[in-house]
Amino acid sequence: MDSLVVLAGGKGTRIESVAGGKPKLLLELQAGKSFLDYKVDEALKNRIDSVLLLLGFRSNQILEALEQRDYEIPIATLNDGPRLRGTGGALLRALPFLPSSFFLTYGDNLLEESYDSLRSVYEGAGCDASVMAVTKPVVGFDGTCNTAIDGEFVIRHKKGEPQGFDYLDYGLLLIRRKDLESTAQYIFPSESIDLSIILGHMASRGLIRCLLTQKKYMEIGTPGSLDNAIRRIDLLDL
Repeated sequence: MDSLVVLAGGKGTRIESVAGGKPKLLLELQAGKSFLDYKVDEALKNRIDSVLLLLGFRSNQILEALEQRDYEIPIATLNDGPRLRGTGGALLRALPFLPSSFFLTYGDNLLEESYDSLRSVYEGAGCDASVMAVTKPVVGFDGTCNTAIDGEFVIRHKKGEPQGFDYLDYGLLLIRRKDLESTAQYIFPSESIDLSIILGHMASRGLIRCLLTQKKYMEIGTPGSLDNAIRRIDLLDL
């Protein structure tokens, strides 16, 4: 349960205008310190024992960066291969390498919520379902409502901005592998599968508990949100 999977294989189309040909993981947030460095710091702070990066676009740059760094935590990688599989497809491909439970997050956000909060929900409920942290959209940060909850459970999840969805996927989940395996049978093969398809199926079957958080997050998916993240990091002196 102390493994972290990071979805980091996307093209970064929205940030390309300022990325200078770099993948989002390698964007510099402070002099000499990349987003990846901060994400590793987040993992260490939350007692993560190992990290798996699911890579795709410009993965060669990330592999080169890993060779040049000596992180205090083992980092493995799994590449999409010749075609990008999408966040959901990449996760399904990683199934044989995943432990019975693991944390899942995205390669373009930094989170202030403690991973222990999800551990508490998971263990307090007898490890009977996966857990998703959800939040209300925050002014000045990217994100549209994609999640509906009812009591302790996520009941619907869909990418976009559906009516009646009041919550936002915060960007941190604790996944039971067996929930992912049982959901895979409902997913039709395609060139690219978004994670929201998988989470939507899990939610409809009562397999996702929710943790409501008001903690802030930093997202770097667009030039504006990247600027916001850099300013906040400077303010917090991280």
